[in-house]
Amino acid sequence: MHDVPQAIDWSALRVLVVDDQEHVRRFNASVLQAMNIPFVTLADGGRGAIAAVTEPGASYDLVICDLRMPDADGVETIRALASLGIEAGVVVTSVEDERVIESAGLLASQQGLHLLGSIPKPLSAEKLAPVLARLAALRSPTLPAPSPRSAEELQLAFDRDELFLVYQPQIAMRTGKLAGAEALVRWRHPTAGVLDAGAFVPMAEQSAGLIGRLTEFVLDEALSFVTRWRDAGHDHAVSVNLPARAFDELDLPDRLEAMIVERGVEPRLLTIEVSEAQLSVETVRTRDVVTRLRLKRLGIAIDHFGRGTSGLHRLHETPF
Repeated sequence: MHDVPQAIDWSALRVLVVDDQEHVRRFNASVLQAMNIPFVTLADGGRGAIAAVTEPGASYDLVICDLRMPDADGVETIRALASLGIEAGVVVTSVEDERVIESAGLLASQQGLHLLGSIPKPLSAEKLAPVLARLAALRSPTLPAPSPRSAEELQLAFDRDELFLVYQPQIAMRTGKLAGAEALVRWRHPTAGVLDAGAFVPMAEQSAGLIGRLTEFVLDEALSFVTRWRDAGHDHAVSVNLPARAFDELDLPDRLEAMIVERGVEPRLLTIEVSEAQLSVETVRTRDVVTRLRLKRLGIAIDHFGRGTSGLHRLHETPF
């Protein structure tokens, strides 16, 4: 059995269980009570759930909701709870097909509820443990997002060698084996700690000089890593996600080729990632650059596919 995180006092947690079957309600209540969660309210359907959350002084931290119920099904119940603006976390549980459960969970999230998970029946402590961990994270105070750095600070960061790359492993899903790595830029800021790309790349993109310098830095560091990795016996590609402005530079394929030749690296060991957002505003220059990169035998991959509106036709039109 997984240990349940104790980031909050579970004995004070208030849980609403919504299910039309009495034996399921009782079973779920017993699971919760065994986890030291005594405050459990049972509702026999959607209407009962609405009545429970709208009672004067009612407050719930967690709602566990079934999908197939006769008076108001789970989707209707979720819609009604969302309209009431409840602050509780929501867990969808059912014996329905897993894709139906996931779809209902997605609806909860899209309607502004704090979706903590979708659990196939029967409920168990093992299944509930990660949900409670997410609830603890939701209730924990979050640190403010780092403020954007200034252009002057970033210029100094280059001079002081404060920028560096980390490498996220890429795993082949069919075999579970290492298939490559993605290079991610970080900034070891002297006062703010280690910052990820979101804290400074958008600012850098406002300056052609800064983003050009950052692009060259990332490519140079990634190729140096490819060389060391190859010399250590690893025949895997490294992916680099370049900023959108890099694809406006028609000489990018030639510069990259020169860097690769200088290091004696095979082009196939470097993959350039293009975000789907960049494709959605694709220019003739973007297609020109991407096509020439492929002609030079570099890998091209689409990043964050499915988040935008480019559609499957882009996969056929662009040489990924």
